[in-house]
Amino acid sequence: MIHLHTMRHWSISRISNKCIFFKNLDLIIPFGSVLYFASHKKNFELSRCLQGFLPKEINGDIDSNIWEVHAVFNENLKGVLDHLFWEDAGVLNFDHVHCYHHDEMLFWFHDGFTGGELVVSPNVSGEKIRKFCYKIGSQFELLEPIA
Repeated sequence: MIHLHTMRHWSISRISNKCIFFKNLDLIIPFGSVLYFASHKKNFELSRCLQGFLPKEINGDIDSNIWEVHAVFNENLKGVLDHLFWEDAGVLNFDHVHCYHHDEMLFWFHDGFTGGELVVSPNVSGEKIRKFCYKIGSQFELLEPIA
């Protein structure tokens, strides 16, 4: 697993609103990226809604004790997530979300929306981070590696 904490990274805190987070996600990640949702509880509704967005190929280990689903992020998925999260709070039940683009992890968000830190690749520009944080009402800083 790639751990962004081992390198320079953006740290974004105080994210609490999933709807606003996903509505503005395209400010920091490009369309075509793969979103990975995971939870210790099954989320059949979100799985069903994301069926049309599954990537062609997934590399990596699958843990049978964790519910997980991957989805290709595009304009249509953004609309589906926006609709789901505003209309049905039950769909919001997942613990982690990651984002990959090609072979790079763009972000990971463990225990997101419950006080967890959004860790973003330093390859995402400071300008994009500033715009995103302004829109979602969060704070950010660029952190150096933990020794």
